Amino acid sequence: MPRDSQEPQAELKLGPRERPLQRITINRMPQSLNKELAKRASRLSKSVPKYCRIVLEHALEYRKDYEGSLDRAWPDQPWVEKPVTVPVANRKFNERLKKWDPLGNGTLNDIAVALLKKHLEVRSW
Repeated sequence: MPRDSQEPQAELKLGPRERPLQRITINRMPQSLNKELAKRASRLSKSVPKYCRIVLEHALEYRKDYEGSLDRAWPDQPWVEKPVTVPVANRKFNERLKKWDPLGNGTLNDIAVALLKKHLEVRSW
């Protein structure tokens, strides 16, 4: 995909994490989503969970870009067999994500999946 010079790029923050370690466990990630995330993560030399953390941090920073309904239909099944555990910086991050909930999903798991799907629509990295 060609890069848009106006598009905000990934900021690889990945700073220290609060203890006890906080995470978002995605139990039902569609395989099609996981496959696309894995491709993009490899371009940045990151694992899928770390790439997901970068995406979620980016989404909170650029909220307007991630609001609105999804344009692409993602098949819900089949799912990735093992849960994807996304490390997050702290409990406040999870609380901010739940409070924002741009697509009205309710649970942290569903919010994360929706934002990851939306990311693939609005960003090329």
